[in-house]
This record gives sequence, structure tokens and C-alpha cells, in this order.
Amino acid sequence: MKKNLWVFNIDNTLANTNEKIQERVDGFGTKLCPFPLPSGFFEDNPDVFLGAAPYSGSAEALRRLEETGSKVVYVTTRSPWFRNLTEHWLRMNGFPLGEAI
Repeated sequence: MKKNLWVFNIDNTLANTNEKIQERVDGFGTKLCPFPLPSGFFEDNPDVFLGAAPYSGSAEALRRLEETGSKVVYVTTRSPWFRNLTEHWLRMNGFPLGEAI
């Protein structure tokens, strides 16, 4: 039997990462977010990823998909350096564990 495959981006799809980025940038004394972000921004501010709030209902929706036999996969452009942190965030927020690519 074939499984349905569902692929989800993490940042700003499941996690409100932009809100945490804006909070950090506001701490620099500016209301404008500099793009591109300075080199090393995420390495210096891992709390941006760890503290990002999941969008309401997202974890529940993905758990329901998994319960129906679907396979859930996460895609991200995050550096491999953040793999453990990303997996921790998924667990901490009740997302089903799935492959992260």
C-alpha cells in the first residue's frame, strides 16, 4: 500500500520565525529588518529558531496526517549546524518526527 507524502517547510510555514527575527532586530534599535541578515546572524541567535512559536493548529494537523498513515517530511534551508536544534523544536512543539531535509 502506498503512503501519501506530505512535505512542509518549517520556517514561516510551521514556525513563526519572522516574528522572532523581528524581535531580535528591534533589539538593534531599528524597526526595519536588514535583508540580507548579517553573516552569522542565526549562529549568534539560535533562540530565533528555538523560540519561534508554531502556527496555531499546525502540529495537530501534521499529527493527524501521520495518524492516517501519511509520511511527513520537513524541508528547510537551515544550516546542518541546526539539525539537533530543529529536531528538538519539532519534539518540543508536538510535531510528528519525520525526516528533515
